[in-house]
Amino acid sequence: DTLLAGTEFNRITNGSVAKYWKNGLGIPLFDSTKVSVCTDMVMAGPDVYAVGYQWNGTANVAMLWKNGTQTMLTDGTHDAHARQVKVVGNDVYVVGYEKNDNYTVAKYWKNGAATTLSNGASNAEAFDIAVSGSDVYVVGGEYSFSTLVGVAMVWKNGVPTALSSGQQDATATQVAISGTDVLIAGVREPFVGSGTEESVLWKNGIMNSLSNGRSGWASQLVVSHGDVYVAGIHDDRRANYWKNGQEV
Repeated sequence: DTLLAGTEFNRITNGSVAKYWKNGLGIPLFDSTKVSVCTDMVMAGPDVYAVGYQWNGTANVAMLWKNGTQTMLTDGTHDAHARQVKVVGNDVYVVGYEKNDNYTVAKYWKNGAATTLSNGASNAEAFDIAVSGSDVYVVGGEYSFSTLVGVAMVWKNGVPTALSSGQQDATATQVAISGTDVLIAGVREPFVGSGTEESVLWKNGIMNSLSNGRSGWASQLVVSHGDVYVAGIHDDRRANYWKNGQEV
């Protein structure tokens, strides 16, 4: 079976519909008369898990769908988005954010129970999660009001660590664990005020540029048989990936 997660625009209702396609057959994840978006999907045995968000009339609600059956991760009081889903054993992890009265708060949910990662005093968002034994790694970004730029973040078991200095815009987008190594892909400004972003990879907190100062966006990270693959876009928006730092 081949499955694809995404969103389809409904011209009749003038809204988007969260869907997945199984062998080409589209399956709505929510009432097609409502506005909803699917951002990620994973298979675990025979089960299909998808995440995203839906509009309840006043706010977006972070959602998890298991085999098409929905679970609300937030109560709909404030805007919330679910970004990624991972299944580890019998546990289902979802990352994203929920707004408080003023700012977005980075969060993850384990089997529906929320863990707050940022303090809610500035905008923050979680983009990806990896689990290794009893350790939970979440990556994302947090806005610094002192420097007015984004700071790439990793939270290990809820404890925050900044990956960037806060002098240049940066965001962590993907995380993977390989043995004792923590690998994090993301983007940052090559220099202050450049207005562009380059693809980077942090290994155990040490940053290496993948696109060597040229514009890019690292959007996926996979470790396979000891090789590290980062996929994304580069320079003139062409699709590319890096294998162990070498661009393809």
